[in-house]
Amino acid sequence: MEILFCFGILSLIGGVISGAALFFRAVAGKKESAEGPGMGTLWGLFIILTALGIILVASTGSR
Repeated sequence: MEILFCFGILSLIGGVISGAALFFRAVAGKKESAEGPGMGTLWGLFIILTALGIILVASTGSR
């Protein structure tokens, strides 16, 4: 179970990083660029990684 907890923490960290990338891209005013992932990809990563991290941490941390 510890491995699931660690994976959940890593997923949450990934969600925070993609959320920060979304924030800084919005502050810079860049919607789409040839370099790096697009806004849709960042939103998808943010939602999936954060949700997966919360589910894994909550399910393993409550025991």
